[in-house]
Amino acid sequence: MFSKAISKSLNAQVLHLNHIYHYRGLCYFQLKEYDQAEKDFQEAISISDDKSKIQFYNSLGKCKV
Repeated sequence: MFSKAISKSLNAQVLHLNHIYHYRGLCYFQLKEYDQAEKDFQEAISISDDKSKIQFYNSLGKCKV
């Protein structure tokens, strides 16, 4: 579901694409697919402004523990 949202968002230039990556990362994390979760958290960080990166770094840190 999140993958479909991301592909549609790329075409529509959705402003909150970083949150979609974050939510998909959280789903991967719950499924214990940590490598996939880490990729999505890093993508959320890379496309975010400085103010919103904190929550994404927090999620990324959970993958590293």
